Amino acid sequence: MKMLSLQGMFKPRSVMVVGISNKPENLGYTVLLSLREFGFPGKVYLVNPRLTEILGLKVHNSLEEISETVDLAVICTSAEKVPSILQKIVDERKARWVVVYAAGFGELRTEEGLTLEEEIRRIIYGSEVHVVGPNCIGVYSFPGKINTLTGARDTYKLISELSGEGNVGFISQSGWFTIQFMSACVLRGVYLNKAVSTGNETDLTTTDFMECFAEDPEIRVISSYLEGVKDGRKFIETLKKTTLKKPVIIWKVGKTNVGKEAVKSHTGSLAGSAEIYDAVFRQFGVVSAEGNEDLIDYTVTFATCKSFLGKGRVGIVSGPGGFAVATAEACEKFGLKIPKLSSQTVEKLRKVLPKFAGGLLNPVDLTMRVGMEPELYRNALEVVAEDENVDLLIVVGNPPIYQTIKDLVKNLEKPVFAVLGYFKDFFEETKKLVKIGVPTYPSPEKAVKSIKALLNYQTYLEKKNVGSGAWI
Repeated sequence: MKMLSLQGMFKPRSVMVVGISNKPENLGYTVLLSLREFGFPGKVYLVNPRLTEILGLKVHNSLEEISETVDLAVICTSAEKVPSILQKIVDERKARWVVVYAAGFGELRTEEGLTLEEEIRRIIYGSEVHVVGPNCIGVYSFPGKINTLTGARDTYKLISELSGEGNVGFISQSGWFTIQFMSACVLRGVYLNKAVSTGNETDLTTTDFMECFAEDPEIRVISSYLEGVKDGRKFIETLKKTTLKKPVIIWKVGKTNVGKEAVKSHTGSLAGSAEIYDAVFRQFGVVSAEGNEDLIDYTVTFATCKSFLGKGRVGIVSGPGGFAVATAEACEKFGLKIPKLSSQTVEKLRKVLPKFAGGLLNPVDLTMRVGMEPELYRNALEVVAEDENVDLLIVVGNPPIYQTIKDLVKNLEKPVFAVLGYFKDFFEETKKLVKIGVPTYPSPEKAVKSIKALLNYQTYLEKKNVGSGAWI
């Protein structure tokens, strides 16, 4: 039931902001600005007992003044006021979905906080109302033109700048990390389709949203920042089904003793055994990220690469000799094969490359001459891509590469990955390359580790007799 109906939360026809204020530093005011900045096309209802108008919109003095049932209510009050507001919403059927921003609930591990959180459970039990949070920053949907992700005065401007048509669904138990992750992905040329900050997960959980995203045709990749789960059996069953349809990338925190204690005070979650999570992730094909950088790199890779990696045999074409060596070593470290190029390929390379070009085996070392003759990249890639011993290509260099290889890449059947180093134009070049299906990284290690994660997932699908084609 939740799986099917959750879609309505991401494409609401109406939104109600309870606890609106005319003060710019107030949370309710920033939510209203977020809706306007993002171009929300539906009805917006504002509720405050002491105001009449904000930014040209009527303010209702009570919930009773609103006759219809809205799709999404956003409660922007302090924690102690939430239960009474939620009770009215349930009793009078004022909303189907409710976002509760306030902190001060179970994560405090105090009697008062635990009691308030239990009140939320009691109030909505048996009703058709479902809650996101508390202690969260809500939901984001580019196709639904809805954004409640906020927390700072100008966050609404940032989210607007970070919005674009994407294929990633993101689920996070951290509000701040939701926005950080979104920012990092956009810098790398990848946009989120939908995102949700789940907070304490008093009602709706990471598992519920994973079920929803699994069935969402607009989402190709599911990524998640996870502190803990409350229903392990349901979580495992959901993973089992979802990973056969699309990749699930999870950064599980709270694996150390210190981390487990931090998780309790952040969202009140039970972190669980690191060994159990690792075993479950391996068994059901979850792409396990070891940290923030992995989560971003893997998401960029899976969202961008839409080609089968075959046996994962790598052909390396590089301008800088040092990074060619580093890329080769990274391949060996992470278990990717670097095959010898066929004699026919070597002969073709001799014809299209100058005599001063370095090794023509693998990696193909073009030397730094490519800085003066960038077309050498295109010439070498085209030849190496034809080698039957090569399944994928890594091109190593520095911006600008896009202009040189864009036409070639569009016609290649084999996937191409780029390592550009930490140059000034890295992010600008990255965005261009991602648009033509080339995931891009600042270092060989990041690239190869990400390719290995993608290859492992494709291998998992093959073992399950699903085949990578079902996802790709």
